[in-house]
Amino acid sequence: MIEADGLIARAAEYGRYLRARLDELAAEFPGLVLDVRGRGLMCAFSLPTTTDRDELIRRLWQRRVIVLPSGSDSVRFRPALTVSRAEIDEAAEAVRHAVEDLA
Repeated sequence: MIEADGLIARAAEYGRYLRARLDELAAEFPGLVLDVRGRGLMCAFSLPTTTDRDELIRRLWQRRVIVLPSGSDSVRFRPALTVSRAEIDEAAEAVRHAVEDLA
């Protein structure tokens, strides 16, 4: 079903798009958004400290964007295979605003 519905190819395509959006944020905030990485729709980036990471997660929850902690200083994104580009854009903008608040 997942393969028949094209979800594997979609995850690869949209994962590249999410990664590109996170790379843009890393370029815009080089001291805060660090080590962007991902495979398919599973993406993550690090922040300088655990405190920064926890504050970013708190601010994103306030913006109704769910990200998860990973390790001591990273946040991870695990969107549904059915996520849309518009939803990725909305999440990326929420991250941008939350990181701006941290800067």
